[in-house]
Amino acid sequence: GIDVEKVLGEAEAAAFKAEEEAKAAAQARLEKVAAEFAHMKAPELRKELEKRELSTKGKKADLMDRLAVAVEGERTASDDAEKAAIEKAEKAKVKKALKTFGEMKDKELKAELKERDLPTDGGRDDYMERLTEAAKKEAKKAVAKERKAKAKEQKMFDGMSKAHLRKALETQGLETTGTKDELVARIKKAGIDVEKVLGEAEAAAFKAEE
Repeated sequence: GIDVEKVLGEAEAAAFKAEEEAKAAAQARLEKVAAEFAHMKAPELRKELEKRELSTKGKKADLMDRLAVAVEGERTASDDAEKAAIEKAEKAKVKKALKTFGEMKDKELKAELKERDLPTDGGRDDYMERLTEAAKKEAKKAVAKERKAKAKEQKMFDGMSKAHLRKALETQGLETTGTKDELVARIKKAGIDVEKVLGEAEAAAFKAEE
């Protein structure tokens, strides 16, 4: 006495509901780790998976889940690499400072301590211990400042068109062909102050128009 149509209808409805819930959960996860991919259609998701040499099989929820896992892994690796780069930069600065301190006489070390408002009592080992701690703190601040400046510079380049970058290179008589990344790399290598150079170029153009 089974109502087959009713049973199958209920089963299909339950399966559809489960699929929608899985899709919503996968989308929420992807939104959290990489919002730019969260509203992509299945073909676009498959393209992103192909780029990462991952399987493109399964329903949309499977694709989103797979991509979320991949992006999470990429972000973790990127964070780890960034952390390692920061530590390396800080250690290099501390090493350089300690080398300088190591070559100083006690009188000079005392002067360094005074400059930092640190105690000057004790012997050479005490001086070096205090200066080592000071060097670590100073290195941390210096690296953070450098990274902030670098991020600001990158944001500036991201907001510039290739035409702007070419103009900056052109004013210095440098090669203007290549991709945007290549143009930026050339500008950085040449140490060009882009904002200043473009400002002068625009001012010169305005004067020429008058």
